[in-house]
Amino acid sequence: MDVLEKFLYSIAYKFPKGYPDMKNEQDVLILENEFKKLGINLNELITTDHYNDRKKERGNILDIPNLTQQILGDNYLINEIKPKIVEDLETELNTRLSKLEDLPKIPISYSKVIGYKVMKPVISVGGKKSILNLKVDYTTKDVTKTNIGNLYVAVVINDKLVTLLLSEPESNTDLETQLHNHLVREKLPIKPIIILSYDPLEYTIVLDKPEEKSPEPITSEALPYKIKAAYRVGSDFTHNDYGTGKVVAAASSGTRSGEPDSRGIVDWVEVDFGKPYVSGGEFKKTRIIKNVYTTLSPFIIK
Repeated sequence: MDVLEKFLYSIAYKFPKGYPDMKNEQDVLILENEFKKLGINLNELITTDHYNDRKKERGNILDIPNLTQQILGDNYLINEIKPKIVEDLETELNTRLSKLEDLPKIPISYSKVIGYKVMKPVISVGGKKSILNLKVDYTTKDVTKTNIGNLYVAVVINDKLVTLLLSEPESNTDLETQLHNHLVREKLPIKPIIILSYDPLEYTIVLDKPEEKSPEPITSEALPYKIKAAYRVGSDFTHNDYGTGKVVAAASSGTRSGEPDSRGIVDWVEVDFGKPYVSGGEFKKTRIIKNVYTTLSPFIIK
């Protein structure tokens, strides 16, 4: 009898069946706890050879078929920018997969198949977003095949990362169907499927930000509050609807709290008007007033 057998025999009485059933979540948790008592940490997912192969193949982006010059506009040449986009996407994918691989063990993966949505690539040019379709190759039965998709999905079964897919589902239901078909095709355990997701799922490469429009000229009388040169914490803030209260917080881009930016505007001011209220089912004591003009704003008509 080896050391492991002796260990399992010594704790057999803790399991209903007299041994740990690895398909039973409670048994798995008990076993993990016993190992922890010995200073052995099992809190890590196992990566299979098949997963590592697919990670290498599908992580090697060969092309982005739907990235066109029309999407990029006149500021970028597609032959110059595409390699940089590919490199960026590959780096982000590996970063996200590394975080997934470092996750603790997932007991639910013994009773369910987990489809973990890892990354959906998106490009934003001038404020307009486009989902990117990626082209990769993979080998099965010594035959190289082409795979095009816009969603990376890792599959976890029994705390093992078994594969990495590049899919193009229209919904979670569609993805569940694809995963089921994959399990049947690869002769993997058939269990209920649960879809989880990295947050945020979309990875957006921003090339051009939309131009920030200047505010329209306005009179101070048209505003619902009394304008001041600044709105520092502790100062008064008078609003036509809420009365006069005290500023408890304020923020402006690139300036001190409560002081105007180059447009003469404070991004937001939080005010305690001494009138608690309920909003969205929550009890609140303060109100947030956004884009607050000051007397220094060039957009205020004198």
